[in-house]
Amino acid sequence: FGQSFSVNVTSLFNFLEAVRQFSPETRLFYAASSHIFGRPKTEPQDENTRIQPLNLYAVTKVAGLNLCRMYRTVHHVFASVGILYNHESPLRGGQFVSQKIARGAVRCRKDPSYRLVLGDLKGEVDWGYAPDYVDAMHRILSLPKADDFVIATGEKHAVEDFVRIAFETLGLDWQKFVTERKEIITRPAVALVGNPAKLAGKTGWHPSVTFPEMVKKMVNGLLSMIMVQL
Repeated sequence: FGQSFSVNVTSLFNFLEAVRQFSPETRLFYAASSHIFGRPKTEPQDENTRIQPLNLYAVTKVAGLNLCRMYRTVHHVFASVGILYNHESPLRGGQFVSQKIARGAVRCRKDPSYRLVLGDLKGEVDWGYAPDYVDAMHRILSLPKADDFVIATGEKHAVEDFVRIAFETLGLDWQKFVTERKEIITRPAVALVGNPAKLAGKTGWHPSVTFPEMVKKMVNGLLSMIMVQL
């Protein structure tokens, strides 16, 4: 919690104050998270969905969101907020299920005796391509007025779909290599899906990479990194 608070609240506050006092023309983008919605009763979620954080990380993200809103209203700082849903690339950390699957598929091709153990394969996630989300951030900062925006694809896909495409990319049958253990909690544990209609309407943004293309990019990106290391 201490690290999340330092990054999402204290550091953000320092940046906002610096902009207010010394660089009022600077535009700031803050990356919030879909975790701020907790377990919403409706889907898809948008900018008006009730905020109800259920973990300490989400609490700090809500605090950052509110800091930006306050500085916009009171001090007229250009502080926009993106409420980001899952965004993936080959650079994703190994603790995330998307990267665990991609790395597992690559390892299975190298070592046919290896078995990838995952949680509930029926769990669903709104997965987007990270470079697309950075494009959304740039568009948001280019608008004449700061605001809050959901950045998401608007589509949910099962973990099993991710697994199948990742292994197919390498010419493998995933069912021969993957073991499901539903007691393992898959991140995120709650299925969330965002509504990017406001973002699309204000900036013209739409994902340029489909879900299957994104999965293939993650697997092929890992293969390229391995080849470079060799």
